[in-house]
Amino acid sequence: MGFRGYRTAAKPEEINRPALVALGAVAGILASLALFALTVTLLYLRTSRGLSLTDQLLDMGVTVVAALFLLWIYWGTWDMLPSAWWTHMTLGPVLIIGMLLLIGFAAEAAKIVAHDMLRSEIAQAEMVIRFAAIGVAVIEGVTILAVLGSRKAFK
Repeated sequence: MGFRGYRTAAKPEEINRPALVALGAVAGILASLALFALTVTLLYLRTSRGLSLTDQLLDMGVTVVAALFLLWIYWGTWDMLPSAWWTHMTLGPVLIIGMLLLIGFAAEAAKIVAHDMLRSEIAQAEMVIRFAAIGVAVIEGVTILAVLGSRKAFK
């Protein structure tokens, strides 16, 4: 006669996730992963052009931390965590205002990002920065409206 342990049937908890919240969370997760990938690509491009790592440590480090923070927040939104609701309500408007300000300062930001690149590359970087800032502001705005309308779902 062998030993038989007790097993409990683990039933996965079903999350009633509103469609707009799911859309905002998925878009935010994809945007934060894209920001992380673009940062790593830019780091490679700048080091291949001869810029040392110590010269770009601060701006690249801040961007990586911001990308990971956004990933954490949007993942919490996907999991319907109450802390994600509060984070979107408090820091979401700050993020939107920051992105709208970044649109205005895109030319200066492109010069910092592109460093010693050609003028056409600086113009391309400026366009990417503006489109990314608009995209993040729209994603966060939709997510704020979605989580605001579904407060009871975040328990």
